[in-house]
Amino acid sequence: MNPSMKSRLLHIASAALLTLTTPGIAAADPNGAWVLLSPSGSGPAPREGHVLIYDPVADRLILHGGYDGVKFFDDVWVFSLATNGPWQQIVPAGPAPVRRAYHAATYDALRQRVLIHGGMNPTPLDGLWALDLSGPAAWDSLVPGGTGPGARYWHSMVDDPINDRALLFAGAGASHDLFELQLGAGADGTWVPLFPDPAPGNRCCHDAAYDSATFSMVMFGGWNGDELEDLWAYNDNGPLGGWTSLLATGPDRTDHVVVIDRKRHRLVTHGGVVGSTPLGDVWAASLDAPVAWTQLTTFGNAPVPRVEHAAVYDPIRDRMILFGGRGGGPLDDLWALDFSGTVGVAPGAAIAPRLAIERASARGGAILLDLTLANAEPLRIDVVDVAGRRVAEQNVQASTRLRVPVEAGSGVYFVRVRQGAQKANGRVAFVR
Repeated sequence: MNPSMKSRLLHIASAALLTLTTPGIAAADPNGAWVLLSPSGSGPAPREGHVLIYDPVADRLILHGGYDGVKFFDDVWVFSLATNGPWQQIVPAGPAPVRRAYHAATYDALRQRVLIHGGMNPTPLDGLWALDLSGPAAWDSLVPGGTGPGARYWHSMVDDPINDRALLFAGAGASHDLFELQLGAGADGTWVPLFPDPAPGNRCCHDAAYDSATFSMVMFGGWNGDELEDLWAYNDNGPLGGWTSLLATGPDRTDHVVVIDRKRHRLVTHGGVVGSTPLGDVWAASLDAPVAWTQLTTFGNAPVPRVEHAAVYDPIRDRMILFGGRGGGPLDDLWALDFSGTVGVAPGAAIAPRLAIERASARGGAILLDLTLANAEPLRIDVVDVAGRRVAEQNVQASTRLRVPVEAGSGVYFVRVRQGAQKANGRVAFVR
């Protein structure tokens, strides 16, 4: 990475939340329960090949584009998770990108914007666009320096906030190439082709997500003339960095969705297709050793099997959310696979509140914490480095938002919050 890129303070969402062990407190169910979210009013038309982004600042979903079998879309919709909607269509300022589907998108956390690349309408598209959300929503056509990935669709793009970049991989009309978009290099960023070896084979129709616990892009499945089942991780932050093959075999499929379940540190995948059969199953791959696949036995009425849908992980409510896709025709349903539901508790039983770090960020020489509180007791916060040395501490009254000044230099730091008998842990990276 260019050292000049690392002159800004970067944000990493906390990946570790409290695990409850107190007797009488219900534990979250790792299999999950399906819930059909039924917001009032109208929402996006049925579609496939759209993109869905989680906006952590506004705690909402952002949906763009797609295809209904006849026409392509260029509309933008938002959905507040705190209020369960309703869906609201927004019309960003500025010239908009051409209608498209099967494009790649990610959220640039440092600049509070959605990035989209490529797609199809009806031929493959090139170009990079930003939907700025730091003020009134506005589109901006970006022209990064360097040699870019060119026109493609059915590819993936994830934000890597620790290195202030987006990673774009493979796609139809392309090979197994990997590109780094250095977001801080130049006015619109700079494309840099990467050539790691070994690398996953050529493919499209895969999916990828960012694992904040290991600072890695995790990629699964896809199509290269046959459905694929391999699981890979990419991380080049150390001397042995590059692609790592996590598992060579698994639930083969294409046109599926994946999210990283941060609380359990696993990749969760839903749906897709094998041959001509749409899938509705859910699998999870643990990302801690030993890495292994487990098919989840979910509860409740499940979505119909589908392909070409989109999904995000909701870290505040501990659930995977998916929208639309194709299952016998284009769909417009919104579902949550809720992992926070209680098990083994009688109906109406009281559930004790839990302490949790919902979001941790680094800004202005301090760590900013968004907390869920267990009670009204005072809080004790300790910040330690990787060697276990305390670099900051704070005793304060109970508050859902805290600012903890830190004088230490660049590095990864661990945040420990205590409230009475309960504890929560998080991780933050400073890059100065």
